[in-house]
Amino acid sequence: MKILQEKPAYLFALGFSAATALVLIGMAFDVGIVGEVGDRADLLYGTVIAVGAVGAILARLRAPAMARVLFATAATHVVVAVIALLTGRPQAAGTPAEVFLGGNVFFFVLWMAAGLLFRHAGRTTAGTGT
Repeated sequence: MKILQEKPAYLFALGFSAATALVLIGMAFDVGIVGEVGDRADLLYGTVIAVGAVGAILARLRAPAMARVLFATAATHVVVAVIALLTGRPQAAGTPAEVFLGGNVFFFVLWMAAGLLFRHAGRTTAGTGT
């Protein structure tokens, strides 16, 4: 319980980013972001998760580095969405561009918020000397 009392900002950031990843996985593979469930283009969103997971390993879950990882994850999400739009997959599947973009902006904001939470957690941890 000591870690929960000393680093609540870090734990919140970690939980927030994990929840964002789980929601993205659920949306991409169970609901379908690009179009219908099982659309192969949704596999591109696995790249976003991979960037976050590999980045977290390389960052050793340290808050300042995790902030950069999540900003990179947000950028990767944008790249995946742009690739999907350029290929015309959402429109071919009958997904209106506004809906597709809205969903991707939603995840971009979540990844950026997680990065900001880790940035805050890093400053909080550095300020307390823990």
